Amino acid sequence: MSLITLTDVKTQLELLPAVVDYDAFLIELIDDVVAEAESYLDLKLQVITSEVINLDGGESYLYLPHANISGVSVWEDSERIFSSLNLLVEDTDYIIYQERGRLKRIGASHFLKGNKVVRVQYDGGYGSTALPKALKRALIKQVAYTFRRRKDLGLMSVTYPDGSISKMSMDEWLPDVEAVLDRFKRIAL
Repeated sequence: MSLITLTDVKTQLELLPAVVDYDAFLIELIDDVVAEAESYLDLKLQVITSEVINLDGGESYLYLPHANISGVSVWEDSERIFSSLNLLVEDTDYIIYQERGRLKRIGASHFLKGNKVVRVQYDGGYGSTALPKALKRALIKQVAYTFRRRKDLGLMSVTYPDGSISKMSMDEWLPDVEAVLDRFKRIAL
């Protein structure tokens, strides 16, 4: 399920729901824009439940792949077996930065040192209704812009007798969309 729907984009483009000529192309554009946004943000946005990952320790912060994390459990095991419940890190020993997918160790100065010695289980991402409104509107706007420019590939400017118009490249973020993305972008410390 995508974070933005075909109906959202068709409404932005003022296309009637009965007009299905561009539906497949619009769905492809939606998937492309969401994937590019995830890459730009350095965060996955799609919903995931009970995701389990092993991370390197030795730092005071852990960066999970997803935004909007919840239901977090952390284990530390230098043997990398993770079978004992007594290896579970107390939830009072770390702070969860939910929106950015980041954990900060408190009490101890850092998570256990070693390669893949920290296991994290969590839920993350957004459903289409949980996605922050500003981010959803920005992604819809970018899809609509890309769709409207589909016939202008490579066109950067047009000159008229009374002046010229410069256009942005199709593969660039619109400035206001980029500003919204920057508000949600992961900041590594």
